[in-house]
Amino acid sequence: ISQFLTQPAIMTLLLVIGIAGVAIELIVPGFGIPGLIGLAGFGLYFFGHYITGFAGMEEIILFVIGVVLLIAEVFVSSFGILGILGSASLIAGVVLAAPSPKSAFLSLFVALLAAGVIVFIIAKRFAHKGVWNRFILSESLTTEQGYVSTADKALYLGMR
Repeated sequence: ISQFLTQPAIMTLLLVIGIAGVAIELIVPGFGIPGLIGLAGFGLYFFGHYITGFAGMEEIILFVIGVVLLIAEVFVSSFGILGILGSASLIAGVVLAAPSPKSAFLSLFVALLAAGVIVFIIAKRFAHKGVWNRFILSESLTTEQGYVSTADKALYLGMR
């Protein structure tokens, strides 16, 4: 199992599943299935590398710290510092867990591109259902609906 999970193609596929699953979970509201699939992808990635001896608990802890920092970035105003540190920690955890840094960076680059395309397609498909639409004003207040602004602004001249 560990030999299968640490093959470069499978390693890249697991990273694509992990990145895309977690990103889709954040963009599209739902039950949590994409997030669980993404966590399973990352879990299998680290499981395979841990069993073969490429990764230790340090890399897994580094990855978890990165996830915690990225979640904290959502709730704490840190001007991007927590996000940058979280991203660096995630990348370091993935790269240090791989057999060679060169193959890890290549797999991570391909996985980010592929996951980016997948997330873009899913986001376009479910744009009307996205959680971000709650922050966008999509209604207009028209005269036909009974909303009328004051037409005579001269009434306000000289008022304090």
